[in-house]
Amino acid sequence: MSGAGVNTNIDKRNSSLNIWITPDVGNDEPKVEFAEPRNNLIFPVDACVLEKKSSGTKNSKINERNIDYDDSSTVSSIPRNALLHFSGRPSVQLVTAFFDGFHVQTDRANSIKKKTFLTCISLSAVATNGVIESGGTYFMISRNLGAEFGTSVGILFYLANACACAMYIVGAIEVLLLYLFPTIAIGGTDVVKDIGFMGMMSNNIRIYGTVLLLITFFIVALGVKFVQFFAPVSLFCVLFSILSIFAGTIHKSIVNSEHTVCTLNESIVFQSKAFIPDYLNNTAFDNQCPYCTTDNVKLLNNLCGNINAENCTEMANKSLSCIYAFPGIRRNTFNENLMSNYMNEGESAQRVVARKYIDIFQDISTNFFVILAIYFPSVTGIMTGSNMSGDLRDPQKNIPVGTIAAQLFTSIKYYKYKYKYEFDKLGPVLRDKYGQSLRGRGMVVAEMAWPSPWIILVGSFTSCFGAALQCLCSAPRLLYSITKDDVLPFLQLFRVLNRWNEPFRCTILTAILAELVILVAAIDRIAPIVDFFFLMCYAFVNLICFLHSILGAPNWRPRFKYYHWSLSLLGALICLFIMFSTHWIYATIVLLLCAAIYKYVDWKGDKKEWGDGIRGLVLSTAQFSLSKLEDKIPHPKNWRPQLLLITNLPSCHESNQEETTRKLLHLASQLKKGRGLTIAVSLRGGDPTDSDEKASIAAMMKTKLAFEMTVAKVRGFCSSLIYDTDQVEAALSTLIQSSGIGPLHPNTLLVPYPELGGVGSNYWSFLHRLQRGAAEDMSLLIPKGILLFPELEDRISGLIDVWWILHDGGLLLLISFLLKQHKVWRSCKMRIFVVVQHSDNQFKMRMEMEEFLYQMRIDAELILAEFDSPDISAYEVQRSIDVNREFARRQTRVSLAQLILDQHRGSRDFLDEKPLKNPKDITQFNENNDKSGIQFNQNNDTSGIQEDYLDHPMQHVETPKSPENNRREVERTFTFTPSMAVHDHIPKKKEKKSSIHSAVRLNAKIVEKSQRSALIVLNLPEPPKTQTSFENYMRYLDVLTHSLKRVLLVRGTGNEVITMYS
Repeated sequence: MSGAGVNTNIDKRNSSLNIWITPDVGNDEPKVEFAEPRNNLIFPVDACVLEKKSSGTKNSKINERNIDYDDSSTVSSIPRNALLHFSGRPSVQLVTAFFDGFHVQTDRANSIKKKTFLTCISLSAVATNGVIESGGTYFMISRNLGAEFGTSVGILFYLANACACAMYIVGAIEVLLLYLFPTIAIGGTDVVKDIGFMGMMSNNIRIYGTVLLLITFFIVALGVKFVQFFAPVSLFCVLFSILSIFAGTIHKSIVNSEHTVCTLNESIVFQSKAFIPDYLNNTAFDNQCPYCTTDNVKLLNNLCGNINAENCTEMANKSLSCIYAFPGIRRNTFNENLMSNYMNEGESAQRVVARKYIDIFQDISTNFFVILAIYFPSVTGIMTGSNMSGDLRDPQKNIPVGTIAAQLFTSIKYYKYKYKYEFDKLGPVLRDKYGQSLRGRGMVVAEMAWPSPWIILVGSFTSCFGAALQCLCSAPRLLYSITKDDVLPFLQLFRVLNRWNEPFRCTILTAILAELVILVAAIDRIAPIVDFFFLMCYAFVNLICFLHSILGAPNWRPRFKYYHWSLSLLGALICLFIMFSTHWIYATIVLLLCAAIYKYVDWKGDKKEWGDGIRGLVLSTAQFSLSKLEDKIPHPKNWRPQLLLITNLPSCHESNQEETTRKLLHLASQLKKGRGLTIAVSLRGGDPTDSDEKASIAAMMKTKLAFEMTVAKVRGFCSSLIYDTDQVEAALSTLIQSSGIGPLHPNTLLVPYPELGGVGSNYWSFLHRLQRGAAEDMSLLIPKGILLFPELEDRISGLIDVWWILHDGGLLLLISFLLKQHKVWRSCKMRIFVVVQHSDNQFKMRMEMEEFLYQMRIDAELILAEFDSPDISAYEVQRSIDVNREFARRQTRVSLAQLILDQHRGSRDFLDEKPLKNPKDITQFNENNDKSGIQFNQNNDTSGIQEDYLDHPMQHVETPKSPENNRREVERTFTFTPSMAVHDHIPKKKEKKSSIHSAVRLNAKIVEKSQRSALIVLNLPEPPKTQTSFENYMRYLDVLTHSLKRVLLVRGTGNEVITMYS
């Protein structure tokens, strides 16, 4: 026998391989050659372009073609170790599990086994930490991570089981139509290649899949007992299939296998139909060598296109061979199958484009992650035991033992298959997805079984059908557990059991979802969907164990001791890695779906308190954060209004007081841009030692207050307090002093102004709160006309007028700014009225105050309001006292705004320093004086203050000189009655008229400028310290705010709460 001459020339300069095939005629008899796999430098003939002459002659022309060639590599005669067609579309769960043994990259299989084993360890620890009821994995996640996470992951896990049911049914139908009974396929046996979305094979899968789903549904509808009858049969078939595969390996190692395949250049496995005579197409036989010769007209026609092509015949005689498909256990085979080799769609070997009419080719592009997604469903059964937790006698014992034992058994089995297939099967045969190179039943795994391939075929079908039954049985129970917890209102329709105690409605819904997935008709598309749903569940099981291990809650006492937080964290990270490495788009969609369900449950779902780990995490985080905060005056950048709201929730007939409470909470909500904490307390007189009263009335008060806070969207805490009726002052003082925790104690007291016509007790309660709040150095917010303040649904337009009589640390500006940030007040325009006197340098004051507002990022119109000194005497004295007190403490810097005002006051010169030109100079001045302090003019005379006091008996000021630092320290004793020193010289009538007249003049100016404004914000005079001054103080406030619609009185502590720095 003479063969065609093949001349090769390797040009290393351009890294190409040039091949010329010269004609050579020979008439020797064909010889059948049985060859072992070799690593020759022979490129497959299909790399050449075979063309028939257009003239129709029988001569054939083989054109020259340049093929890329890497001279540093070895062109192998057998493409090594790629799980191509055979694993691209797995037929059954059992066979898919075997793929791990088919010369697949070891790291992929190891990573999956490690991940499932780590998940089993975490699952065992969680399952043994308390009683496990029905619901399995959902029950564990929801009770450990909360209803929101539990429901979102539970829904995904339910969808995973529903989709898995469809996947197993599609796999069973593939086994049925491709291998068991191919003649029942609608359209004939040739439709196997028509696998497009609307192809005939896909339509066959849809039709037969629907029929099989109906059969499965009727069996499950009869009850779980009928499903369990099929379990032993399926298990027996699977075990017998496993034994038959190992028996086949031993048998073929002892006795030479009769299974042969026809190869060209030992690289391409021909489709058997390409060279087997047509009259034998429906006949099964093993030895194909008699037909793998150049005498086979059909083979040469398909190979060369012309039987008389002498060059093609000569070449075929040299490169054509017939080899064993299952050579037995051999080291050479293992070495060739050891490394991975992935191919693109339409290739018969790596970087070799297939001739689809004759070659076995790749129908999908593969890589590590594609194979990973297809393989993963074979290891998703680790949750089967936990899903049936309601039917187990002792779940805490059965789940760990059964889950870990099953995982170890399957891992050992998979590793055995891996090395077995790498030793005893040729790589090209393993890559034959549908077994088209063989003449048996077609399934490669079935062909190597002993004593009969039917064992694997039947075992594959029963395995898939049994898995579909289990999924269709467990998924409705999982959904019923979710509906039973009553966290999703729209699922209440499925919270029904039939008379046999079966969730029939849930079963119907599951069957409908499975049917929708069956319509996809392709396992390659269904498997990734199932993967991500299961991976989300596994990730959260690992997260549970990790969180509990890290937090170390007292309730975390699992009986299973062989766990560690690092293993759980590693398992969760591997799950996320697999998700995003395989299909990051699918992973993103699944995460968004999980987040959407979480948000819906948080929004509409019933609130459940199961003592979950998320609450424990929040508690631990809060404790850690609080321990890191220092309990001292915060920096102006970090200051935020921490509100304390004290109210008496009334009985049902006191609607006015109830409306007041509601309006106060809405006002607190409108300040939420301050990101502060709100504490609301409901007080009620009674017997605090009466347990029945505390349990009933106090609980009712707290429930009402919590409801109002929820409606007003106030984020904070509420409580109720029962106090002795004769100890109201002590109760208020104790409450104000003890509210909050550490640095998160309230710094602002929100108290409604008593309405006109109210009873006297309302005034006393109001004044007591002001007095106690001021004594604790708290800021005060006093809304007058609270019933006219808007609610969250209202939208206010107009003006917000800020009457800046006294700079108290910037609270006046900050509160006004925060209100304007809320959508209720967003349409308003802010105006700031700065109080000046005749002797002030108003021009420079305006320029520098505008610069100050710009630096503070306050968008407002600045207006200078001119007053006589007696009209604002109370505020003037308070301002001077506040500044001196803060310098004496050396705890805060001089207020920038106050320095601007003081610098241009014509009536008073507090500073000996040179006048500062701009706010930046003043800021530098502040920073320099952090160390040295401000030196006050020792010659300042206080007689002016005493004269102001005589005109308006608002405050009594004592100004003793300090011999230690020669600074003036001022102690406040505000009274609203004349001091003992001047009491005898001032008649009572003149005293009252003077205070009222100053309030009337100030009110008249405010009414003139701001009567039609939407809101007026102004300074609150310092509350009196003695009860004898309460009457005059209230009279002054009434006159000051007369004829004003909405007023917010603000009292700051003097500490800076606003700054120009970022």
